[in-house]
Amino acid sequence: MPSPASERADEFEKHVQRLESTRRKMEDLVSDHQIDLDDIEEVYRGLYLNLITAFEGFLERLFFGLLDGEVESQSCCFLPDVAKGAAARNILLIDRDYLEWLPYDHAIERAKAFFQDGCPFTFVKDEPYEMQHRSALKKYLIIRNTIAHMSDFSREKFETNVIGDLTLTPRERTPAGFLRSIFRRRPTLTQYELVAQELVGISRILCR
Repeated sequence: MPSPASERADEFEKHVQRLESTRRKMEDLVSDHQIDLDDIEEVYRGLYLNLITAFEGFLERLFFGLLDGEVESQSCCFLPDVAKGAAARNILLIDRDYLEWLPYDHAIERAKAFFQDGCPFTFVKDEPYEMQHRSALKKYLIIRNTIAHMSDFSREKFETNVIGDLTLTPRERTPAGFLRSIFRRRPTLTQYELVAQELVGISRILCR
């Protein structure tokens, strides 16, 4: 029997909560002077790569769960005569060992090939006066790529598209330093926590 799509979002949120527990423990070690700033920034780099990888895994499990009929979504219906299940997997994986789900346009393109109006993946969008979800995902990918590659090109994109005109210390103008920097002071929320919360929110939109 198919499981509700919301269970996929629940799984992702539990993973995010485990990462957050690790982050808090490491911040406590910084406060106790048991590890230094270089150590905690290394932790943030690892946590962030894990977070984005987990989100991509969530997108893949949701997509294939819908294709295989293992996941049920009231907002999703197949296009007429479209391949499903194993046949769809074979089509998608021709000449590939794995699929990339970010940039998010990849997910949209695949969804439109199999599902009516690309739903539910097209529910993630940039709404006027509301959260700019697709724009946020582009920014999160830039951060991931800068951590993973550390090339001049990725650094330049990070500086232009993430840092912009924000007033930050030199240390906070690096990916790890930025993620650890404060987005909101009351109650305190780091940029990393903001990303994690927004990814959970996006997962809920996809699974509503």
